[in-house]
Amino acid sequence: MYGPFTNEGLVGRAIAGRRDEVVVATKFGNQHRPDGSWVRVNGEPAYVRRACDASLARLGVDHIDLYYQHRVDRSVPVEDTWGPMAELVEAGKVRHLGISEAAPATVRRANAVHDPPLTTGPVLHGLTSMLDGEAGAAAVECEEDNACWGCWTDTDGGATWRAAWTAGAWWCCSPKGSRTSSSGSR
Repeated sequence: MYGPFTNEGLVGRAIAGRRDEVVVATKFGNQHRPDGSWVRVNGEPAYVRRACDASLARLGVDHIDLYYQHRVDRSVPVEDTWGPMAELVEAGKVRHLGISEAAPATVRRANAVHDPPLTTGPVLHGLTSMLDGEAGAAAVECEEDNACWGCWTDTDGGATWRAAWTAGAWWCCSPKGSRTSSSGSR
């Protein structure tokens, strides 16, 4: 999803003919030029739609299982970004929505736009980030809404979370050992 946009093409070739055997997750938010150079964080409605269509084409699939807003565009109300994301679900292009690196209040506002609410919440910087501050509060917000969340590092150095599509449900094991799930309809 980030320039020069080769990874989604590689994944698309790897899963060709096996779409029903995999869960496809991708993200948008950091806008890049075709050469890979960074433009800006973009949450504008037209960009949300354009980014999704481009990911679908590069991946060679008709839908994305989990579509993340990777960065929150502070110049666009999250409701204006999540409206088009909800439309992507309604159109069948996306099945589940997630948001990354968002404050608790932003998670609540995104949840208010899309029913059912987001499937995955903020990806925390590390386990040590959960001890206090906004990252920990965002994880609590996700758990209260029965949404999956996770860290992309454990003690700020390695992967700690895992999730699997099992029996029609999204299961998530958090670093603190709790297990949350949501129904397959999420």
